[in-house]
Order: sequence, then structure tokens, then C-alpha cells
Amino acid sequence: MSWIANNAPDPQEDGPVCVWVQAGTHKAPAPSTAERTDPVPPTWLNLNRSDVHLFGGFAGKSGSKGQSLAAITDRTRTVLDGNASQQILRLSASNVTLDGFVFRNGRARKGGGIY
Repeated sequence: MSWIANNAPDPQEDGPVCVWVQAGTHKAPAPSTAERTDPVPPTWLNLNRSDVHLFGGFAGKSGSKGQSLAAITDRTRTVLDGNASQQILRLSASNVTLDGFVFRNGRARKGGGIY
């Protein structure tokens, strides 16, 4: 997810935001000792801004959705892996698009993949 961290839109920006996420497997960081012993696992990604559109399968070669997204296959899909230790995504926003992602190995009391 370093690509998102380095190319994320300004959180103060107004209007809809599109983020293209590079194809491949992105693993949640290993939790701290305190997080491992906490009965409620941490959340890796928090999305609390409305009008955000995330597209997986980004080839990394251009800046528009039509040119950047490859046909989603086993080689080009974007996997968000919770590393069996974290909830992957907590969504508390409206008008959000998640397209081209596979969520796996999430861990939580409710919604290990998405809550």
C-alpha cells in the first residue's frame, strides 16, 4: 500500500477523488505486541471520506482509469491481505466505489474484510 501512501489525494481537497491501486498483493503491517494481545484487532485502512473511488488492478503506466486498468486476472488483481491479524477496511462514508479488489485473511469480531 506504499503506492497509495505516496500518491494519496490531499484529504482537504474538495470534490470526488479517484485512487488507482497497483495490481499485486498488499499485506497489512505486522501488529505491535499490544495489538496482538488486544481482543479487538486493529483496522488497517479507515475510509471516512465520502466521494472516494478506489480502483484495483492499476498497471502503473498512465493516469486515467480506462488506460490504467488491465483486465482483472489472477496476475493483475489487487489483493488486500489482512495478514490474519487485522480488519482490512472500515468504511464510514457515502458514495464510495471499491472495484477490482480481493480481500483476504482479515480478522475482526465483525467484518474481517470490510465493516
